[in-house]
Amino acid sequence: MTEPAPPRSPLAALGACLGLLSRRQRWGWAALVPLSLLSAAAEAAGAAAVFLLIRVLSDPGTPPPLPGVLRGPWERLAGDAPVVPVTVFVVLVYLAKNLFIALTIDLQSRVVYRTRASLARRLYDGYLGASYRFHLRRDSAALIHRLTENLDKVVHQTLAGAVAALTEILVVAGVLAVLIAASPGVTLAIVAILGAVLAAALVLLQRRLFVLGEREIALKQRILKAVQQTLDGIKEIRVMGREGFFRRRFAARQEELARVGRRRQLLELVPRLLFESSFIVATLLVVVLLAARGEQASREVVPLLGLYAYAGFRVIPSFNRILMHLNNLWFASPAVEELTAGLGRLAADPGEPAPAAATGELVFRRRLVLERVSYAYEERRAVLDGVSFTIPQGAAVGLVGATGAGKSTLVDLLLGLLAPTAGRILVDGADLRAHLAAWRRKVGYVPQRIFLADDTLRRNVAFGLPEAEIDRRRLEAAARLAGLERLVAELPRGLDTVVGERGARLSGGQRQLLAIARALYHDPEMLIFDEATSSLDGRTERVLAGVLEALRGRKTLLLVAHRPSTIRSCDEVVLLQDGRVAARGTWRELAERHPAFRKLMGWE
Repeated sequence: MTEPAPPRSPLAALGACLGLLSRRQRWGWAALVPLSLLSAAAEAAGAAAVFLLIRVLSDPGTPPPLPGVLRGPWERLAGDAPVVPVTVFVVLVYLAKNLFIALTIDLQSRVVYRTRASLARRLYDGYLGASYRFHLRRDSAALIHRLTENLDKVVHQTLAGAVAALTEILVVAGVLAVLIAASPGVTLAIVAILGAVLAAALVLLQRRLFVLGEREIALKQRILKAVQQTLDGIKEIRVMGREGFFRRRFAARQEELARVGRRRQLLELVPRLLFESSFIVATLLVVVLLAARGEQASREVVPLLGLYAYAGFRVIPSFNRILMHLNNLWFASPAVEELTAGLGRLAADPGEPAPAAATGELVFRRRLVLERVSYAYEERRAVLDGVSFTIPQGAAVGLVGATGAGKSTLVDLLLGLLAPTAGRILVDGADLRAHLAAWRRKVGYVPQRIFLADDTLRRNVAFGLPEAEIDRRRLEAAARLAGLERLVAELPRGLDTVVGERGARLSGGQRQLLAIARALYHDPEMLIFDEATSSLDGRTERVLAGVLEALRGRKTLLLVAHRPSTIRSCDEVVLLQDGRVAARGTWRELAERHPAFRKLMGWE
């Protein structure tokens, strides 16, 4: 799929936003247009009612100029004392108008926030469903910014802003229609002056606002990334005394963001001030010219001036909001461009592969076979090249190799996160890629660095399950088998103890045992340990050795490790070198015959 062209004008940005919506959502937004028309009509009715009241107050004895169809109702309503009934009529008109506008705003809000929720779900689902390769090259700060800031600008400043601008334009048009009916020459003169001011302001500002919008997006992403890096690396920052560098970098970006915000506010303020000044000057100039024409014209000026005062009270804020919404459309255009491009990249990403047509259930009773498996990241040299070996069901197999040998990539292939660029992985003769969901239910994964939520031990072990679905017996069995019993007994609230963000209240060894318990909770048939022992202390390593011994024969084990103590008892050890199987055999056989293995173990 080709990425959409970047929108370079408010109309292009609006079109790009509408292109992101479903047909039903577009109909929802289209339904707001007639509501805007009715709102404008209600405002025009309010302006006409005010003009009527001003005429009655200034000259109660003279009936106002009304169309013939309205003269009869007017005479019955007004009678000889028109002030009170006309005042009551104006109050009722305003109550009805405001009630209708409140209902309209409520309907608009429903459409706006449902659209935002729908687009947020679409983005979030896209992130969850994207291929693992997408996540290997992602920029998390950009993804988070797209899901929060950019989404708000797309929905609130572009879509909702366009509807709000249309509503205000129609309101202004309705009020102008009343003014033209009352005094066409004066109104058209004022409109000509104000139109010229508005057009000049928009032409001068649009490009500057677009550039500022681009700069704000880049700065906010960099600030978010700086905060993430600071919180992730606080330990190293503190130990190395680098607080000053991170503080200065963050402050500099905040200062630059403040300058962008200040310039934006100034640019948005200028047209408003110009417009208000032009309106007052133009109105007073025309009124003075009318008054200079004679006494009769002067008497007509009073109600006309009252009408223009009301119109100014109503129209100036509307014009200001029109300018604000148009400025926001320019300012938000880069966010629309960035979000549209991001959704385009998600659409182009192959995503999590759909299972191929497969018959029967996946059974793992005999062996897992890697058959000439190769893998290359994009255009780079192959990380794995023709790897072949077998893992018998119930066996413990060690996988060793120097950094860059391809161990982690091989683990990702076995987990189904990546697809081989050549070769196959077979489970009892069935292609793993054709049974991904079934295979993942059979495999447990213990990473070197476990992800822990700032939640209870219970919810971290039964990861991703709602409280009502957590099986206590299975939870306790997994904790016991993983050697977590002692930790649970020591914690103040046992399994209900909150572990802190990323397990900050646990030691490294305790976090690793928790990772094993999580992998065991679903009772998998195979466990993959990816360098899970590399950072353990001696005591925890002994606990883990006991856990592995208890699991042998009950589970199929693949141990990616570099410590001799971890792989010594494996049924077979596979040595990877430069993406190929360099040797296979028992730990003793490799130790005796293979120099590269002895060097890897630190014996040479």
